[in-house]
Amino acid sequence: MSFLTAINEYGETIYFKILNRRPRLGDYVQPIDTRRIDKNGNRIKESGNGANKYDDLDMNSFYEVYKIFNVKHVIIKDKLGHKVQLDSRQYQLAKKITKDEYMNFNEKLHILKHMDNNLKRINNFSI
Repeated sequence: MSFLTAINEYGETIYFKILNRRPRLGDYVQPIDTRRIDKNGNRIKESGNGANKYDDLDMNSFYEVYKIFNVKHVIIKDKLGHKVQLDSRQYQLAKKITKDEYMNFNEKLHILKHMDNNLKRINNFSI
């Protein structure tokens, strides 16, 4: 399980848990820019209906799922309120969690790592 954090417009830290399932309404997505890169390191603008999809999306922000188009496509609203369709390779699915859930998981992870290190030390000593 992995977690991400973000800062909202009020300067507060918000915690997200990364999900590996189909999207649902109320989930959040972090956009991933999948446009090709030219030899100068610049993103190549796409042509067609989705040519402007990345213009008003911040790749470090999370957007709430507005509508589920089908199994792999979701629709979100960008900063200007325009609807943007992303397929499964263009977003990372996340769920907002509380700070308590985040801290509880980190404490349990710390204890498990400590126990694992001790068990490894005991196994190495007994051989």
